[in-house]
Amino acid sequence: MSDSYLKATLQFSEDLLCKPPEQRNEEDILRILPWIRHKSSLFKNLEDDILVYVIKHVEFIKVKKDHVIVRQGERGNCFYVILKGSVSVYARKDDEHHDYHHHHDMGAVRSTQERLAYFGTELGSLKSGRSFGEMVLMSDKKERNATVIADELTDLIIINDELYKKSFQVYNLEWKEKSSFALACPLFISWPTALKHC
Repeated sequence: MSDSYLKATLQFSEDLLCKPPEQRNEEDILRILPWIRHKSSLFKNLEDDILVYVIKHVEFIKVKKDHVIVRQGERGNCFYVILKGSVSVYARKDDEHHDYHHHHDMGAVRSTQERLAYFGTELGSLKSGRSFGEMVLMSDKKERNATVIADELTDLIIINDELYKKSFQVYNLEWKEKSSFALACPLFISWPTALKHC
């Protein structure tokens, strides 16, 4: 795909996703389906009618650099797909407790030292096309197991619990099997719980 085509498609997709769901028509959604499938492996195998439904109902947000998107320990009811940009993922060990809320304004977290002090070990970074936060929809506790911070201006789509249940739950069994294996396998015993669920 040419660079100008990708830029035009990204802009068209962003314009479409910024509209309220009732203003997103099927013709426009069908126009961006190939791009959406190319952007994220999460969407590659979804049937067209399901993916159209998902795109019609997702929420689109832009997150500024250094802003916390989700926090370990908080309750959640959605997950995110990165359309453009990147994020870093941090997690504290299960026995580490640090109350970030009492020590810092909840805006931007700029320095690496600050991130490590408040949020624990950096597990890695995620780039365009990757998703995060799905586990909260599959767990009984509904509690985030990691903190995710934008590394640059990042475009995200949000898939809430209701949309997930209507569209993705069929894939939940495969994820649970893989997650159970990681939790039970002695090879992964020293890994933080958050990493075992990735």
